[in-house]
Amino acid sequence: FTGIKNEQAGTTVRLYLKKNGALLYNSRHLRLDGGGTSPYGDNGMMHWTVSLNSGDYVQANTGAGNVYTATDEYTIFGGYLIG
Repeated sequence: FTGIKNEQAGTTVRLYLKKNGALLYNSRHLRLDGGGTSPYGDNGMMHWTVSLNSGDYVQANTGAGNVYTATDEYTIFGGYLIG
């Protein structure tokens, strides 16, 4: 996952990873601060290795704040099958 925080000053974005709807690794998350007069805030990325079975799913979730979503090149989520 990689993302850029929106430009809302004084806010913090917290990005979490979920497996089958439940948080992974409890309080581990990506925190993005910043914003203000710039059109973008902080940016960052998370990398996780997660064991999955058939039917499992993974999702990135903003637990607080918002990421920049005006165009799809700034906030990206992807994965690889390592087999």
